[in-house]
Amino acid sequence: MPLKLHPECRKRLVEAIEQRLSGLKVDSGVFLHESALESLYGLDAILPANREQIGLVGEFGDQPVMNFVFETISGDLRADDRYEPGSKPLTQLPAYAEPAAAAERIVAAFETLPWRYSLYLRSGIPSAYSEAFRGIRLDLGATLRLVIPTEENVPHLDVKTLAEAGDKMVAIMQRREVPDAWDLTSFYFAAEVSGYIGRYTSQRAITRFAARVKAFYGMLLIFGIASHQQGLDVLPTRNAILRFGCPDGAGLNWLVTEDAAHFSSIRVKELTDLTTTHHAVLRALIPMAFQPQHDRIRTAIRWLFDSFVGGSELLSFVQATVALQILFGDKAISDIVGIGRLIANRCAYLIGDTFAERQQIISDIQQIYDTRSAIVHRGKEELTQTETSQLTRLRVLCARSVGQELWMAHKGSAEGGA
Repeated sequence: MPLKLHPECRKRLVEAIEQRLSGLKVDSGVFLHESALESLYGLDAILPANREQIGLVGEFGDQPVMNFVFETISGDLRADDRYEPGSKPLTQLPAYAEPAAAAERIVAAFETLPWRYSLYLRSGIPSAYSEAFRGIRLDLGATLRLVIPTEENVPHLDVKTLAEAGDKMVAIMQRREVPDAWDLTSFYFAAEVSGYIGRYTSQRAITRFAARVKAFYGMLLIFGIASHQQGLDVLPTRNAILRFGCPDGAGLNWLVTEDAAHFSSIRVKELTDLTTTHHAVLRALIPMAFQPQHDRIRTAIRWLFDSFVGGSELLSFVQATVALQILFGDKAISDIVGIGRLIANRCAYLIGDTFAERQQIISDIQQIYDTRSAIVHRGKEELTQTETSQLTRLRVLCARSVGQELWMAHKGSAEGGA
């Protein structure tokens, strides 16, 4: 449903945008001057504090009007494609010669939000895994799915239009490759989102999409279905999130370099090497982790993924302790007994099978939290050999805890449905 701006709010928005358009400059005929975002700042203060009341719901950045205006003008400049040396006022361009008319046009387009998008990211999971998933599509709730592109499930999405949409030149400048066809040998991560996604700004939907991909890969690492291989080069085609939407059509958004490198470093086992437990994880536990009631577990998995693939031991140590805290932390109780002791006891009684093992887990986590405090509060510069061993132990404890939580949830779900 499109936005519903109050007439007075709309009038003020048009006037404010008109005023700012008169002060914007264009560099080389195709780029807004670097000060453009600063010049456009403040437009969103015109909107009501409760943005939901005008229909501004979905994946938006913190400054939806500012971002939309910037992206609209940038899109017009790309479409015009008139390279001219030097800098000149935006109002010298035909489309902006009359700022009032241009502002009206931009606000009218803004009122058509939110827009619907289909996002796709090529995964490192071969199409042969369709046997493990029992089909060419694995649904992981409303926020993510895995799918092999076919005429049946993506008939309206033409990857070739990505290059035609003007992304080819950007890709060449950034040394990235624009895919010109679907890879039918691979699964793609896919999601349907509502809101607004820009090329340069308003990237919240992209960030959250990448976070869900991290959670999926984290599950594969935790259960030994995949491994992380250090030192791999970033694969250009994996950098690209394919974005299809209306009315702005097809385009690309690029993963941040770090995420692209990390995703490219994941190597899954051959299908023939999967055990019965691995198949159970793929068919039951991973979908379980993506159910809304398990957001806490999924968030912990995402932090654990970052710990597994990170290049800094110090940061990886902190990330893994955050994962453990997400799983077992409780501010109200930790304020009384201490966060380290609370987490140690909860973890021990979840995964410890004997009294001796529980006592060992409690002791290990207390030492782990001492190291974490040295990193966070005293700026520790490197880990000793003993502390590196603690990091390995910490990741194991996190992985076992996630696994136990999910197996228990799966068992409870199966018994509830029986």
